[in-house]
Amino acid sequence: RLFRIDKEDFWHMMGNCPHIRQRVLSNMADRMKSLQILSFQREKLASLGTMAAGLAHELNNPASAAQRSAMRLAEALTQFNIHSTHMLKYAMFRQFDLHDPFPFQPLTDQIQPKLRLPPLIQSEREDELGTWLEDNFQLEDPWGIASSFAAVGLTQAFLEEFMDRLVPEHYGNFLNWTRQDIEMRLLSQGLQESTNRIAELIKALKSYSYMDRNTEKIKVDLHEGLDNTLIVMNHKLKKKDIKIIKEYDLNIPLLSAYGSELNQVWTNLIDNAIDAMPQKGSITLRTFQSQTTRQDVGVEIIDDGVGIPEEVQVRIFEPFFTTKKVGEGTGLGLEIAYRIIVNQHRGSIEVESIPGRTCFRVCLPLS
Repeated sequence: RLFRIDKEDFWHMMGNCPHIRQRVLSNMADRMKSLQILSFQREKLASLGTMAAGLAHELNNPASAAQRSAMRLAEALTQFNIHSTHMLKYAMFRQFDLHDPFPFQPLTDQIQPKLRLPPLIQSEREDELGTWLEDNFQLEDPWGIASSFAAVGLTQAFLEEFMDRLVPEHYGNFLNWTRQDIEMRLLSQGLQESTNRIAELIKALKSYSYMDRNTEKIKVDLHEGLDNTLIVMNHKLKKKDIKIIKEYDLNIPLLSAYGSELNQVWTNLIDNAIDAMPQKGSITLRTFQSQTTRQDVGVEIIDDGVGIPEEVQVRIFEPFFTTKKVGEGTGLGLEIAYRIIVNQHRGSIEVESIPGRTCFRVCLPLS
C-alpha cells in the first residue's frame, strides 16, 4: 500500500512519534548505505574496464611482434629444410635424379603436423614403429622417435619404401634428423597457434572495452559484442566444458548503443548462466529482429541449468538480491544489467525460467 502525507503532517509525526521517527531514519540510513555500496561497485567496474583497455593497448605491440616472429620462424624453417636436404641428398641417397632439386619431397608431403589421430590408433602406430625401429636400427631413443613419427602420420610401410633409396650407413642419421625436423615443425606450429590466440584475445579485449571511444552512443555490432564476451569468458566456459550454441540472425543491422555497457550486460547474464549450470551443460545465444516494427532487436541467453524459483523471479532485478551463497555474489549483476538496458537504452529485459531452462530476453531499439 502507498500512503500520501502532507509535508506539515509528516514533520509533525516525526516530531511526536519516536517509534515512527526511528523506523524512517533507520530505513533512510539503510538506503543510503545501499546506494554507497552500489556507487562503489560501479566505480570499481569502471576502473577495471579502464585497466583492461590499458593492458590491451600495452600488450598489443609485443604480441604483434611475437606473432610476426613466429610466422617468420616458420618460413625460415621451411627454407632451412630446403637447403639442408639439398646438401644431404649427395651423402644420403644411393642415386637420384640430378634434375630433382628436392628428393625429400615425398617425406615432406607425408608429414602432417596438424594430424589428430584417435588415441587407440596413435598408440597402435607407436607400438608398430617402436618395435620396428628397436629391432632394426641402433638408435638411442627408438620409442621417442616412434612417438614423433606416429604423431605426424609417418608409417613403417612408407619409411621402408623411402629408406630403400638411402645409403644404409646413414639410416640412423636420417631417422634422427627426421625426428628433429618434425619436432621443430611442431614447436613452430605451437608457437604460431599461441601467438595467434594472444592476438585474438587482445583484439577481443580492445573491442570488448571499446577503448579509445567517447561516451556517446555509437553503431554497435550485436554479434561482435556477444562473441568478444565469449572470448573474454572462455576460461569459465572451458572449466565446466560448456557447449555454446549460436542462433544468430545475421541480417540484424548495427544498432545505436553504448558498446561497453552492453558487453557488461552480456557478461553478467552469461556469467550467471555458467554459475547455474552443472558440468557439460549448454548455453544458447539467439538474436532476432522484431517481425512487426523491425525497429527492435532481441537477444536471448538460454541455459539448461537448475532454473530460478518462481517466487524469486519477481525480485531478480532488485539491487543486492542474490540466490548465490554468501561471498559468491553481490546481487548487483542483474540490477546493473536492468539499469543499462531499461534506463540507458530504453529497452526491456525479462526472464522466463523452469527447471532445466532459463531464458533472459533483452530487447533493444535500433536507434
